[in-house]
Amino acid sequence: MSTTAAARPVKQYTGVIEVDDPRVLDEICAFRAQTWRAVGGLAASAFAEGQWRDDDDARGRHWIVRDGAGRLVAAARLTMHATLAEVPEAEEYLRYGLRLHGPIAAPARVVVSPADQGAGLGRRLLQAQDEAALAAGARHAVRQASPAMVRLLLPRGWRVVGPARTDPRFPGVPFQVAVLDFAAAGRAAA
Repeated sequence: MSTTAAARPVKQYTGVIEVDDPRVLDEICAFRAQTWRAVGGLAASAFAEGQWRDDDDARGRHWIVRDGAGRLVAAARLTMHATLAEVPEAEEYLRYGLRLHGPIAAPARVVVSPADQGAGLGRRLLQAQDEAALAAGARHAVRQASPAMVRLLLPRGWRVVGPARTDPRFPGVPFQVAVLDFAAAGRAAA
């Protein structure tokens, strides 16, 4: 028998699944808060109700990934907007003088459980968001990104335009304002 440690079993995951069931949305919102609490990036008073939910959840598109046991391990959201002024937290983008023409995608809420990070689930969710945005005719996309998300976005053609204002729910997380021009990134609607 080898003296090296036994290889870890390979985890099984579903594909990226788009969901619109309100019960699954409730599960996603609770999963977000649990995940942020687990990684320690959340203020003690944030999401006291145990969910990370906002008004855009009701009108957004949502994707999930489950593990082989059926547990939710990753989730993401996308909303579409005619103008930049309609995007959630528009002031973060407008203060940089961005002049973007719609439709504008606002991909957000990519959350992967700590135990499942490094398995490519975030990239798969980003791809689903991009494909849906392009299918809806998006010319640009905007988001506020954590340092870990910025590392995933830059190779996908996103550019960071500057720091976002501090979010008191996430103390110490230096979010960045990021923008994607789909045409400049070499992606266009099919």
